[in-house]
This record gives sequence, structure tokens and C-alpha cells, in this order.
Amino acid sequence: FNGPPNRRTRSKLCEPGHHCRGGVKYECGSSTQGRCAGNDACWCEFHGQSAPISVSNGYYSVGGTNTTRTSQVACAPGSYCPGNGKNLSCSPGTYTEFEGMSSCSLCEGGTYSDVSGASTCMECDVDAPCPPGSVSKDAMCGVGEEATSSGQCEVCEPGTYAVAGMTSCKQCELGGDC
Repeated sequence: FNGPPNRRTRSKLCEPGHHCRGGVKYECGSSTQGRCAGNDACWCEFHGQSAPISVSNGYYSVGGTNTTRTSQVACAPGSYCPGNGKNLSCSPGTYTEFEGMSSCSLCEGGTYSDVSGASTCMECDVDAPCPPGSVSKDAMCGVGEEATSSGQCEVCEPGTYAVAGMTSCKQCELGGDC
């Protein structure tokens, strides 16, 4: 439409990236109705769309600008999309193996990831326990912990101790402070 809202001379459908309410055109990401958290969190694909569509978990918005998005795309392995329209890389020690994930998983015990955007975790060194979420192939348990056969780190039993880098707890010496 042209002219002031109360004197329309012609109308047309809203184009993709926009939605129309009450004869007024809005950018898709500028919704004030609380339907979308703003900007990339919604998209408007169709001509004549009357309300924005919220981006689904595991997807991010694309096309147009950050306020006129026209589509959504599944996140690739190694990244996650929490439903806010953003495509984020998994941090070291985490991964996503499949597309369309809304969060990253910790690398399991005995595995690690030392890069952002990992789609798999790699095996740790044989003599390194690598607790869950490890970021190096030789990750060791912390002070007061020992490695289990499954690559987990567990707190030492009372009367035993471990310093960083030890794979098993040692018995405290008689009369020693442990």
C-alpha cells in the first residue's frame, strides 16, 4: 500500500522476511508480540504471512538480514542450535554427531575433543583416564581422584590420597595427614 495507513491507495501481500498485521508491514525479527525472542529467533517464509514463525530447536535462521529471515536450516554436526536462531559451535570437550541438535554432549570417559566444532570424540592415550568432557588425549584425574576402568574419575576413599597425574589412590602412611 502507499500513502498514510488511513488512506490506502493499493495493497499488496507482505514479502518473505516480513509479516503484516492490521495492514502494517513488520520485519520478521521485529515482532513485539513476544512470539519470537527477537531478530534471528524467527523467520517469515511466505508472501502474505500474518505472524512470524519461531525457529525450531536444532535449527538456525537464514536468508535476508537478521531481522528479515526467510527460512530455517538444521545445524550441522559439530554445532548446536538452542532455538534462538543462532548456529553455535560445540566447545572443546563436547560434540554433536548428528545434524539438528539443540545442545552438545560431553565426550564420554576415555575420549576427548581438543577443537571447537567437533562431530566426534577421539580415543585418549591408553594410560590416560580422560574423564568425561576431556580436552586433551592425555587428560588425567584431579587431586584426590583415581581412574576407573571405564575412564571415569572417582574420589579417593577415606584413608587414601592421590595427587594430580596419579591414576590410582595410595594408602595414607600411618600417622600421616591424609
